[in-house]
Amino acid sequence: MARVESLRRQPLGVTLATPVTRSQDFESSIGNLFADAVFESVPGIDVAINNNGRAGLRGDLPQGPLTFGPLYDVFPFDNRIVRFSIAGSELRQIFENEVRQGRRGAIGVAGLRVQVYCGGSEIGVNLLRPSGRVVGPTERLEVATTDQLAAGGTFGLF
Repeated sequence: MARVESLRRQPLGVTLATPVTRSQDFESSIGNLFADAVFESVPGIDVAINNNGRAGLRGDLPQGPLTFGPLYDVFPFDNRIVRFSIAGSELRQIFENEVRQGRRGAIGVAGLRVQVYCGGSEIGVNLLRPSGRVVGPTERLEVATTDQLAAGGTFGLF
C-alpha cells in the first residue's frame, strides 16, 4: 500500500487553474481532455472517441498541482487504444443512436465536430471536419478509441 500511495502522490508537472469536471450536458471538459489526449497520441487518425458515460470516466480532476492518483481515479482501467476504419454513414448512425437513447454528452470526440439537428420527429447528425466540410456517407474515417468501447455496444467490432 505504501508503494501505491507513493505512486498516487507522484507529480505530473501540470497545475490545473480550475477543476476539470464531468458533465452530462452536451460536452464535458474532462471528456474533451481525454478525447484530445487520444487524438494527439495516435498519428494519422481523423477522430478520437472516448466513453464519458457508462462509467467511462469515473471522477474529476481537482484544481492545483496534478498527481498520478487523481488522473488514475478518472480512468482506472487497463484499456488499450485501438484504431479502425469506418464509413461516415456508420459513424453518423452511432451518434444518432446515442441521441435517440438520450445519452447526450456520453461520447467524447476530438478531430470532428458532431452537429445534431431535429426536424419534426426525425433526428439527424452531421459530422464536420475542422475546416467545416461535412463528412460524406461513403468517406472512410480512421478512428481511435478504447478496446472496451470498440468491442462493446457502441461499435461492436470484436
